[in-house]
Amino acid sequence: KRVRNDIEKVKNILMPKNGVKADVYVSLAPSFSGVFSDIPKEKFIAILKKLGFKGVSETAIGAQAVSIKTAEMLCKGVEENGQNGEQKLFISSACPAAVDFIRMYHPEFAKNITPVASPALTHAKILKEKFGENIKVVFIGPCIAKKNEADRNPDLISAALTFEELKYWLNEEYINMDT
Repeated sequence: KRVRNDIEKVKNILMPKNGVKADVYVSLAPSFSGVFSDIPKEKFIAILKKLGFKGVSETAIGAQAVSIKTAEMLCKGVEENGQNGEQKLFISSACPAAVDFIRMYHPEFAKNITPVASPALTHAKILKEKFGENIKVVFIGPCIAKKNEADRNPDLISAALTFEELKYWLNEEYINMDT
């Protein structure tokens, strides 16, 4: 199996052939600071803007919103069941690979997946609420499962790139991250 490379797809989103350019924002996984640890955050944002992105925001904003919704669900479940009531199993929906695995190989637990969108999807919704429904969102992070999530939700995430793809793209563009 090979991981699909979506650099060209993202380039076409940034510079569409029809000439109608949309504002494109990055939903950046917080793990970027571990992968690109030698680059200050401000410089990293400038590099992404040099590639053509309008703005950059951390997916952690979506994760925070998901955590709040999940905590509310858990509290509501405890209240409904009481201290001695039957405990319900909740499975976080934050990881699309885990959700796909459960749905494919353990469908009996699919009903226990929290009905809360992933941090990436939630963040994309937040960005669209803030900057307008017509913006495009590109997720950049370590997880290849985000590509399937983007494919299933093109109204929220237009494409997903891995950090490895981003490194390749920056090399291809001769963008020096050291200066």
